Formats: sequence, structure tokens, C-alpha cells
Amino acid sequence: MSLSYKLRRAKWAAKGFADGGTSDFRLIGLGFVKTFHVYNGFIEMHAWAIPSRELVGLPVFVVECQGTRIYEEELAWAFDAEADAYNGGSGDSKFGLSTFLQYSSPYKMSAYIEFSTPSKQYRLELGEIASTTTEVGSCSTVVNPWKQNQLGDATIGNQADYIRRTTRQTTGRTLELSEPVDIIIPVYNGYEYLSALFSSVTRTELPCRFIIIDDCSPDDRVLPVLEAFRAANSDRCTLIRNKHNRGFVGSVNAGLALAKGHAILVNTDVELPNHWLERLIAPIEADSKIASVTPITNSGTICSFPKFLENNELPLGLNVEEVDSFLRNTAPYYTEVPTGVGFCMAMSKHAIQAVGTLDEKTFGKGYCEENDWCQRAIELGYTNVIAENLFVYHKHGGSFLSEEKQRLNDEHMHLLLEKHPSYLKDVAQFCEDNPLEGFRNNMFARMFFSQLTGHSTLMVTHLLGGGAAQFYERRKSRLLQEGGNVITLFFSPVDSLYHVVASSPENKTALQYSAQDVSSALAPLYQVDSIEINEVASYPKIQEILHGIEDLKVTSSASLTTYIHDYLPLCPSLNLLTPNNAYCALPTNANACSACYRSHCFHRSSFPETIGLYRKTWHSVLSSSDQVICFSESSRILLERIYGELNNLYVKPHETIHLAQVDRSTYAHNGIRVGILGNLTLHKGSKIVQELLDAAGTVEDLNISFIQLGINSDNIEHPLFTSVNEYAREDLPKLVSNLEIDVFLLPSIWPETFSFTCSEIIDMELPIVCFDLGAPAERVSRYAKGLVLEYPNDPNDLSQEAPAYLDAIVSHAKKWSLNAL
Repeated sequence: MSLSYKLRRAKWAAKGFADGGTSDFRLIGLGFVKTFHVYNGFIEMHAWAIPSRELVGLPVFVVECQGTRIYEEELAWAFDAEADAYNGGSGDSKFGLSTFLQYSSPYKMSAYIEFSTPSKQYRLELGEIASTTTEVGSCSTVVNPWKQNQLGDATIGNQADYIRRTTRQTTGRTLELSEPVDIIIPVYNGYEYLSALFSSVTRTELPCRFIIIDDCSPDDRVLPVLEAFRAANSDRCTLIRNKHNRGFVGSVNAGLALAKGHAILVNTDVELPNHWLERLIAPIEADSKIASVTPITNSGTICSFPKFLENNELPLGLNVEEVDSFLRNTAPYYTEVPTGVGFCMAMSKHAIQAVGTLDEKTFGKGYCEENDWCQRAIELGYTNVIAENLFVYHKHGGSFLSEEKQRLNDEHMHLLLEKHPSYLKDVAQFCEDNPLEGFRNNMFARMFFSQLTGHSTLMVTHLLGGGAAQFYERRKSRLLQEGGNVITLFFSPVDSLYHVVASSPENKTALQYSAQDVSSALAPLYQVDSIEINEVASYPKIQEILHGIEDLKVTSSASLTTYIHDYLPLCPSLNLLTPNNAYCALPTNANACSACYRSHCFHRSSFPETIGLYRKTWHSVLSSSDQVICFSESSRILLERIYGELNNLYVKPHETIHLAQVDRSTYAHNGIRVGILGNLTLHKGSKIVQELLDAAGTVEDLNISFIQLGINSDNIEHPLFTSVNEYAREDLPKLVSNLEIDVFLLPSIWPETFSFTCSEIIDMELPIVCFDLGAPAERVSRYAKGLVLEYPNDPNDLSQEAPAYLDAIVSHAKKWSLNAL
């Protein structure tokens, strides 16, 4: 441990003891809360902790209400770049802790992370959680939406992953065989399957021989079919008729005895796609140490698709060729497996020579014989693989009756384990690892989206609430009502995954999956008709999602619409506030923006190194968009101040639902009651309100009070301030009338792109006051009962301006009071 680290530890421990006493986590490690954000009934937390003592179990996220622990959740350790750098930068450390929760409570609550050592518990305090309702009788609840199955847990893989990971270069290789491939087909009855088998088994351009073994099929219809196939392929087909029933293993061995090249075992109950043999034999030709190759199938245990280990039907009503068309373009990894599956299995001639044929003495008429052969091959240094780029349909049951198969299963598994004691352990490990889970989900998602009917719209958004979230819900609802499909993409900072949820016109979730990276999430969506960028504020790397959307637009020939809900296209700060939390006025001087960009430390996070590169990425997206939609003229002006005139930019204010006029005839209070509509956060003007309250408390006979309708996120407390946390929008006029609010103040310190609250106040025909910036000022200046104030010199310090602001608000309220009118 370095001296500098020890000094940091000592400093943090001293601060921890001063802040939290003997139970503070900083006494036993370094801990830092990066984000503890409480808003709109959500709790978002990101922290990191580097313990210097041994911990027992995982850290626990705890929510307490009135001294009672009402919620506990174990937190899994994850990589955190900041903590890793702090700890020396190994690149593989796990010190990060995150969670994302929904809650409702009439009481204030608190949260902390609890760490347990063998002797004691320590806390990393997070902060207070504001109440969400004034209904005291209601319960306090905290839930994790990801653990309530609101989202799917199927992680999707990316085709590109398989291309990058491929170690055996076979794609595009021209196969030059020294001997034709011997296709061995043991037949016992299964007449109903033979037509599909023999019409598909010849779908190859490779030289091959067919060795058909009729194992005394009692069904008289079988032999004529076999003879007809031999006659049609007389130059390359041998038909063997066993004198007595030898069973599956004996019949295969009879075929292997005639084989000269690589051999393929093919059951009668399969149907094969075009060029199946080329893909099945390619890995054997490329790697002499591969003993067997098995394709992906609908019914093949560890090779099953789309559901692992299950007997599936053909997915989504597709036929064999259609399913295979999605797999054949994949550059396969050739995943190693403990055993091949004998319904359709390639066997290397080199392995056959080394391992021998199937063990007929032990396994008799069949079952477990291919597992034994593959295990023997492994013991000699060979491998068995899956060909992910080939799908073969397995109807399952042509050669064995189900009763016979069950009996053979029970008997022969015991014999197999006597020969290979670790077999089941190896298979169980493969099933636990499930290495092809992402690949299967990727392929199924592609198939699913290819079958959607009607117009499909991809909406890229976030989960952070606010106006953008409301717009998304309305837009999604409208698209579904019009008979279209809506595919939603969002990033969750909790699990660091990209989630995709597809909804049908019936508004039912039809498919959902998650992905570890943007390209994987977007890969199955190449047939969408339109893309709409609603909000990408929470995405870890803006440039990656934007580049991914641009690529998808080209691939799918989809239209692209970009909505401007905030100023993310101009600056990562979203709301154009400086590090000192004041409006930057968007200088045209590039040096000023660059300095501010670095002051925010954006260059040290997931954003590009310079604001120039950042804006270059956004300019490309805006230019390639078919439409860029601003919701106010002021937003258009700011956007074009940086990017110049955009011919595809349109101003379309949000549609709002009209509210009734407030009845003020019953007002009977004295003084002025100032309403603040909406949640109060720093950028929404919580500091402004606090400064006005402090100033109002020092002025005699002012007789003013403030009433907030919304969540008091910054926990403002003052004798002149009250807060009503939750209300139904349709009840707003009645609520305002009951509270006898005279005038509304919009204290936002950033140039909002719209403002639903402004529309609601104007609908209610009440006086309104705001600062001279953004969409609110644009509309308030045109409103008869509106007053626009000059933006403060410093929104963090209104000591000079607060009295004048208060006087203006009071005067404006009196001007439009019923008595004055």
C-alpha cells in the first residue's frame, strides 16, 4: 500500500468519524457517492467503495422510514472507472455500486449502504428521500422494477461478436475434399418423414455419397421410397438391407464400414436447408482436431433453438429455409461442446480412424452411443463443436418410438457414466455457462422483427421522467392506436444494459431483450421503418448511440426524427448551465464553450475530448435527420446559433390538454400567495425560491407566501413555504382555487424548450411571472397576464435583486386581482 493511499485513507477516516461516528464506512475504506438522485418517485444511486477490511457478504442498500428498515437489496460489485483509477488503474477492479428504484411514501425517508465485517456493520450514508404524497394513511413502498419482471432478462448477443471471436477461419473458404463425404442414413420405419428428408438431403454442391441402411423396417411403404431414391442417385447411393434388425448403432457402423471420407450421420426425421453440407463439413476441413460437428436445431438439447434444452417447434411460423437464412450469414465461432447430437452429426475421418466406430456392444440398438463416441474423441485430444451458421429441422422421433427411447435412455445413461464418469458434470457446466444464449436471442429477435406487420417505429428514449418521458408515452400510445408497432430502446444505469421492448398495436409487450452494447441492441432492428430520437441523456457514450442510430438509418432505409427536449445536442450539460449553475447564454465564442466543457470535466467522462468533436457528432445526426422537431421558437434560435440554418428543422409546440379557468370568486385571504407549479430542483429554480423566501422573511408587512404543487426535491423548508407533493392534473384548477393562489412564478434558471406548467397556468387564466429566457418567456411575453423579469446577474445570489423581484411579483398579482379588475 503506497504512502499516498495511506494518507488518503487517514484523511477519509477522519472525515468519516466526524460525519458519522464509529459506524461510518470511511473508517474501513474509501467510499464516494457519485449520484444520489431522488425525483418523480424514483431513486437513482451510483457510488463506489474500496474496503480495506474483509467484508462478509455483499453491500446492502437500505431504506429507512421512521426508524424502520422498509427495504433492503444486496448490491453486486461492478467496474467503476473512477474508483479503478483511484485504486491504481488495473482495469479489472470491481468497486462500483448502483441501483435504480421506484418508491411512494407520505413520509421522508433515508437511505444508506450497509457493509458488514465479521464484527460490525458500517454505513455509507446516501441522504434523504422526499415524500411523494400527502396522504398520510398510505403505505411507504420501495420496489426494484428490474426485479419485478417489468423488463425481460434475456441478454442478446451480437453477430459481430462471433465474427470478432472466430479463431477458425472457414468463412469464404473453398472446400477441396480428397474424398466425397459419406452421408449415412439409418432407416427404421418413419415413412412420413422420408419425403422431406430425401428432397432436402441432396441440397448441396459438394461431392457426396449416400449410404442408406434399412434396418428391417416392417412398414412396407418404406422400401419403395428407399429404392426410388437409390435409382435417382444410382451413381452415388448404396442401399444396405440388414438381414436382421441390428438397431441404430449397428446400422450406423455398417455405414461407417463403407465410408471412405468424412461421415455425416443423418436421422430420417430431419429436413435440411440449401448448402447444409458445405457448412457442416467446413470446420472439420479447417481443423483436423475437430471430431464432430452438430448444427443448430429446433430439437437437439444443447443445440436447441430458440429455447435451450427444449423440443421447440419451428419459430414464428417460419419454414426451414427461412430460419436457416438468418443463421447462414453468421460467421460461426464453432462453440466447443462435451458431445455432439446424433440427429445430424458430422464425423471427421481422422477421428473415426483414431476413435473407431460406435460402441455397438455397449449401446446395442441405440441411445448414448454418439455421446460415448464424442467423449472418447475428447480423451484422444479432439473437440466437438456446434456450427452456429446452420439450422437443421429435427422432427424428433422417426427412428425410435418414445417408449423405447425412454427405456434406452435409462439403461444406457448408466452405462455411459461408467465409461465416462465426468460426462454429466461436463454437460451440466456447459448448460450453466450457456455460451450461445446471446446468439440464440439475437437470432430469434431478428426473426421476430422480420415478421412484424404494419409500420414499425424505433423510439430511443430514457427513464428519467419529465416532459420527454410524458411525450414518449403519448407518442407511443398514438403510434399503437394507428396500428403500428413501437420498439423502445433505453439504457438502464442500474444494470448497465441496453433494453429493447417491442409493443404490438394491442399495447401488449411482444418481445423484450437486453444487450451489453449499442450495436448488439440495434442489430436485430434492421427492418424498422422509422427511428425517433426522443432522449439519450442517460446513455453512457452519446457518440456510440448516435453513430449506431445513423448506421441503422442507412441499413434499414428508415426515416429519422430527432426531438429537442433539452440542449443535449448543444452541450452535455443538457440545460446550458455553467459549473456555477448559471445560464451560459450559449456564447458563439468557441473558446468559451471549450473552457466550460473542460470545467464541467466532460472530457474526463464518456464524452469526446472536446466540445468540437461532441458537436460534430450531433451535427451529423441533425443533418441526416428527416425532421428535427423543436417545441419552441427559442429552442430553434439556440440550435441554429451553433449549427447554422437547418432546412429540416420545424417548430411544433407540444399538444396540451386544456384546463378550466380557476374560480377566484371565493378567495378570502389576505396578502399574496405565489404558486410554483412543478418539481423544484436546482435547474428548475429551487435556489431562486430559497433566496426569495429568505428575502421575504426580512421585509416587514410584505405578507407573501409560496405554495409549491409538485415534489420538493431539494427539501426547501421555510415558514413562508408549503408544498403539495402530488395531485391529479385534471384536479389542478380546483386545487389552485382551494389554495387561493394569486400568481404563479416559473423560477427556472435555464431556457426550457417548452414548459407544460406554463401552458397549464395560462389555461387557468392566472397571472404568471418568469425570467427572460427560453420557451416560457416566449409565451409569457405574449400573454396578457404575463410578466417577464430580467434574468439575475447571479442566480446563486439574489441579495441585491430579490427585493425588486418580490415587489414585481406582488405588484403583478395585485394588478390582476379580482378587486383590481
